[in-house]
Amino acid sequence: MSGRCTLACKGILAATLCLAACDSNEGPAVMGSIPNQTVAVGETVTISLAQYFADPDGDDLSYAAASSDEGVA
Repeated sequence: MSGRCTLACKGILAATLCLAACDSNEGPAVMGSIPNQTVAVGETVTISLAQYFADPDGDDLSYAAASSDEGVA
């Protein structure tokens, strides 16, 4: 996580509130659309997702895929 805080916090409660207020972790940003893929039965396709998603805070991203239509994916 990446956050910046220039507040002066004193005491445990104040420090906790300060840290909570300073944690500005943003979610991943979508950089484009993943193009449709046609894959024959028994074949696989590997797609690098790094060009389609980025993290504004510079954190590493992890990915997972799911489909609600098993006939498609």
